[in-house]
Amino acid sequence: MRAAALQNPHVFAAPSGKQLWRLGPAGSLEHSKDKGLNWMPQISGVYTDLLAGSAPSAKVCWIVGVSGTILRTTDSGTHWIKLDSPVTNDLTSVRATDATHALIWSVPDPQTGLIKIYQTSDGGATWSPASNP
Repeated sequence: MRAAALQNPHVFAAPSGKQLWRLGPAGSLEHSKDKGLNWMPQISGVYTDLLAGSAPSAKVCWIVGVSGTILRTTDSGTHWIKLDSPVTNDLTSVRATDATHALIWSVPDPQTGLIKIYQTSDGGATWSPASNP
């Protein structure tokens, strides 16, 4: 399972390694409960490309993508919630510690080259600028 995640950056695991998610274009999203042996499609509710994810537990998962897309589930992906984003440009990385705390990174600004980082401590209801961790 970890090898699959290294070969495809759009595959990532929860800490146990048993639960995996696989992301793709046009909102495609799949979940595996058996280390990637079997994959079940999930409904993301978006049609934007999904680029990165973070699963701090088997039930909690955060996903980011193009055009500021941010998704979160707290029930292993049975229901995904689209969160309001602090940016409209692409988000390329997310690191979550639980259902309420996460950091997100945007693509570098074309004029300044700076990457914008935002944090939430309320499940994505609000976002504030964060420094590079």
